[in-house]
Amino acid sequence: MRLLKQIIYGFFIGIVFALLVWWVVGWFYHPVPTCFDNTQNQGETGVDCGGACVSCEVKSLQPISILHKYIIPVPGGVGIVAELLNPNQKWGARSFSYTFTLKDQFSNTVFDKTGSWFAYPGELTYLIIPRTSLASSSVASVAVTLDSPQWVSSDVFVKPNIEVQDMRTEYNKGVIVQATIHNIDTRSFSNVLVSALVFNHAGALIGASQTSIDSLSTLDSQNVKISFPQNLDMYQPVINASISFAQDVRAGDTGTDVQNLQSVLTEQGFYIGAISGFFDAPTQTALTAFQQKNNLAPTGILDSSTRSFLNALLQSETPQQTLQEKDTSVDATKTKVFVNVSL
Repeated sequence: MRLLKQIIYGFFIGIVFALLVWWVVGWFYHPVPTCFDNTQNQGETGVDCGGACVSCEVKSLQPISILHKYIIPVPGGVGIVAELLNPNQKWGARSFSYTFTLKDQFSNTVFDKTGSWFAYPGELTYLIIPRTSLASSSVASVAVTLDSPQWVSSDVFVKPNIEVQDMRTEYNKGVIVQATIHNIDTRSFSNVLVSALVFNHAGALIGASQTSIDSLSTLDSQNVKISFPQNLDMYQPVINASISFAQDVRAGDTGTDVQNLQSVLTEQGFYIGAISGFFDAPTQTALTAFQQKNNLAPTGILDSSTRSFLNALLQSETPQQTLQEKDTSVDATKTKVFVNVSL
């Protein structure tokens, strides 16, 4: 009986001792509450958010998305473009870090570039490195990583009200994009970055370049010219390819066929009047002269024989671009110009 009591007493003493040890260890080694311990333990309104931690609204924001990545061959190297979207309509990233990593066909890193960028609420934006010295044959893939966004409410981080006006894409010993940058904001800005993207007729991105404006005062307008390092050509829409005469046209007629006829006769040097779409006397005179010059019956009517001759002529004069020429020719109607100002 005495032995049983000793066992019971020893058991309880052991429990008390274990609890004492647990309390002492917990007292000295209890981890300090943080905003990353996945525990609501320091007055937060949610797990690791609110109170002393980041607001729960910020914690629930969607990350900036990488929509597309491009490797663009340029003379003596490659350019890199990443298309990004901030899906958060009420929060912008005043700053975030990015890293471009280019790898060869064996997955070896051949280029690594880190920097910082920004994205206004709901903004589609682009990261651009116009040119690196890497040979295009040495680059097989590009990876983009984004990190450490500094989120700011749209009430504070307001995108500048800057318009791009009079944009045009031209060719003058190379492709050039020109535009007028007009600041209609109440604020003045410095270090304004203007970027341009050019696309081929199929809509594929084939060029990216940038320029900057040192200072842009409120209500100020400045013209910019952005040139491209690539040996790009301009895509020339084939106007005549869509013209085909299927019915007779004569004096007094009106419509698209008459307009097309006047355009062709103008190109051929027989008609100098307005492209009115009305088959008047000058149009008839020009058509008759065209028929005589080409050994056709000079009827002054766009009849079946004249139509056949014109359709064959237009087809033979239609320039035929190779697939490679189409791929590397800039379609001026698809150019994009955008302005970036970091606040």
